[in-house]
Amino acid sequence: FFLCYIFGLLFNDEKLFNFTNNYLVILSFGSICLFVIIDSLKLNKIIIYFFWISLFFLIFAFSLTMISKISEINSFNFYEIFGEKTNNLLGDTNPRISGLSRMLAIINLFIFCNYIKLGNTYPNILSKIFLILSSSVIIFMQSRGTIVCYFFSISILIFFINKKNKIRLKEILIFILLPILIFSLTTNILNKRDINSNENLNINNRVLSSSTSGRYEIWSYTIKNYDFQKKLFGYGSNGDRFFLKQFDDKDKYSDNSSNIAVYSLLSGGPISLI
Repeated sequence: FFLCYIFGLLFNDEKLFNFTNNYLVILSFGSICLFVIIDSLKLNKIIIYFFWISLFFLIFAFSLTMISKISEINSFNFYEIFGEKTNNLLGDTNPRISGLSRMLAIINLFIFCNYIKLGNTYPNILSKIFLILSSSVIIFMQSRGTIVCYFFSISILIFFINKKNKIRLKEILIFILLPILIFSLTTNILNKRDINSNENLNINNRVLSSSTSGRYEIWSYTIKNYDFQKKLFGYGSNGDRFFLKQFDDKDKYSDNSSNIAVYSLLSGGPISLI
């Protein structure tokens, strides 16, 4: 899969073999090597520590970004708060709200798996409260791709891990329907509060909007214009950046495909996609 990315960049006319274009491939090969070493040395029990370390840094990065905006969070309009490119405490550019929502979704899935493992214990009460609130925050962030993928993932965990129908129904009510209800009630209260002011939040508009952020246009352009015969290995890692240079609306919609299937096709070609 990742070798296709290297071959794609090799056959790319620009052949930009720099760290920016290859860091994902380097990190991926490094991760594969770590797991191979663990397996060959029969150290499988320490794999869990990799997950906990990853979770720690993910929470740290997420917190670092949120702290810089803490004074604005009380409006619950997360999408607007992170709309502009600003810097965090370390001077780095904050990720977009879609990236932040994905970070929180992964953190939640870690915690939810641990919640299921621990069962009905006292620490799990805190986990349950956190999951309900953070799941609501994910909806407030209004990244529709994250919302769909996150709650779909939670549903899979509920139905495939828990065998009892009563527990399944209870968890669906708590971890899926309750956050949606919290979001709906909060947005209604906030919008009614500001209905007569000049600065109406309207924070629920984007979730239910029929418009897109340009991803559909990018995906359609890719399928119609990709040369399946000549570009067997795509354009190399970050191939969407190379391919979408010819896209007329790249300044309006950016040059990021934001789709694993499209990204795989553009970066590693049909073989990578398969």
